[in-house]
Amino acid sequence: MPDDQHARFPRLGAVLTLVLLALLAVVVVRCAWVSDDAYITLRTVDHLVAGQGARFNALERVQAYTHPLWMLILAAAYAVTREAWVTTMAVGATFSAAAVLTMCHRRVGSAGLVAALAMLLASKAWVDFATSGLENPLLCLLLAAFAGEAFRVAPRPAVLVLLTALLGATRLDAQLLVLPALLLILVRRGRAGEWRSVALAQLAWAPLVAWHLVALVYYGDPWPNTAHAKLGTGLPLAETVAQGLRWWWWNVRHDPPTVIGVAAGALAGIGLRDVRALGLVAGIGAWLAYVTSIGGDFMAGRFLVTPLFVGALLVSRLEGSWPLLAGGVALAAGSLLSPWAPLRSGPGYVRAEASDGVVDERGYYWRGMGLFATGAGWEPTHSFVADGRAATGAVSAKAVIGLYGMYAGRDHHVVDKLGLADPFLARLPAVDDPAWRIGHHKRVIPKGYVEGVVTGADPSDPALVPLHRDVILATRAPLFAPGRWAAIGRLLTGADLPEDLDPYVHPGIKDLAGPPTKLTDARPAGVRFPCDTPCTFTLQSGERWHLRVEHDGRSRASLAEPGETVTLGPGTVSLLPEERGVLRPVGRP
Repeated sequence: MPDDQHARFPRLGAVLTLVLLALLAVVVVRCAWVSDDAYITLRTVDHLVAGQGARFNALERVQAYTHPLWMLILAAAYAVTREAWVTTMAVGATFSAAAVLTMCHRRVGSAGLVAALAMLLASKAWVDFATSGLENPLLCLLLAAFAGEAFRVAPRPAVLVLLTALLGATRLDAQLLVLPALLLILVRRGRAGEWRSVALAQLAWAPLVAWHLVALVYYGDPWPNTAHAKLGTGLPLAETVAQGLRWWWWNVRHDPPTVIGVAAGALAGIGLRDVRALGLVAGIGAWLAYVTSIGGDFMAGRFLVTPLFVGALLVSRLEGSWPLLAGGVALAAGSLLSPWAPLRSGPGYVRAEASDGVVDERGYYWRGMGLFATGAGWEPTHSFVADGRAATGAVSAKAVIGLYGMYAGRDHHVVDKLGLADPFLARLPAVDDPAWRIGHHKRVIPKGYVEGVVTGADPSDPALVPLHRDVILATRAPLFAPGRWAAIGRLLTGADLPEDLDPYVHPGIKDLAGPPTKLTDARPAGVRFPCDTPCTFTLQSGERWHLRVEHDGRSRASLAEPGETVTLGPGTVSLLPEERGVLRPVGRP
């Protein structure tokens, strides 16, 4: 390249960097919104600032959020403004900006940085969750700080461990993104004769360890309640992976720049030929494998934000000129072909279609929760706000609890039907539902539970009384009350769960003494019966049927058409009518 072009390119790169930063700022503000899930945390923040403790319901200590450090940051801001909606968007935008500016440090004018900024501008996922009230902005800032430290000539082990601990305190599983790189760097430093500094660096895990100890003492559980509600479902890995692939397909169809950006970032890391970059690429792979294995998420794109940002950090370190710059700008320009592109989003934004339980979350809440889409000034107008304000009585049971709970008032007890904010229901198994949706696993609410939740009265089922009383002790008794720590021990080990949980996995299923000769209707829950020898029967109804045979610890699933005659056995046979077109075997062992 001639000398005059060498001189021009840094100036052009700097101009493009400033232009892209300005566009990012405009787009993030235009697309600003707050999600209902964020209001689960915000209700906790409201209780905390009011002096009632970090809890979702005033009566019980429950960690209904997955991001402790982010919750504390929101609490600090809320304590100043005493306003949730605009404050949350402002905090998200501030941390998103800080993450981007940290990525820009010492890279302004480089083609790699221009391409990285273009990746973020083109990504619907990154823009959507820059202000949603969820933890993504803080994660991105910590990831940028980690990468900045990792690529120093002599990375400081203690700083890297501390940043990894803070990532864990923000979202525990987010450590997957940096643990491979951290391990590689620590080993390299150790082999360079710095094993003592590597060993001392382990003290920097203290914030994360301290948080889990605080959670254990205060909540009676070191883990978020959401982990019990979402991960303890009993779904087979094959089913969750299949759902994870469907989640991927939604993102490929509706947000291709994000998927392309993640792939480009991984290739950039490989191209850097640096063990630290390869460690971050391994982290991207570990994160994506984990997210796929748990079924993705119902919020499209949410779990692609952090791998995309790590990819952008790697791309920003590439050395190059016109081809790299052109590729980034082409990605941003190409995103305009999508009707959901951030550059095309505004007050009239129309959400992308939902499929397979995956939704455009910003689009779903945009009309009542978008900064420029409420039509009523500086407060949210979503229907859930009105529902909360209209709440009567002392208690209600809801499946969507964020906005409702926030506007129902601090003293109104909200029973979460999905268990996210309910320590008792979260420990019951999820209902075996053919129409299950990722992140929304229904529980059977035992008779008498809602009616007695305020007083702590036991539910009607005697088999659940030991579990219920231990939950009451752990979440409502004074921290060092007699018997509380024994109850916590039983809860952590599952010792107080009833032996027979089948009524809560298959509620209402009808057990037969033997196979029927004809089966005309089994709604809503199906039937189950033993077949000591292969048995034949006819399915006579307008439904298709899910069939499962369990025998000697093995199970075999199939699907039968209405009117079909089937032969099954030997073993225990479970049948359930197909619902809402979702095909899934039932009678899971």
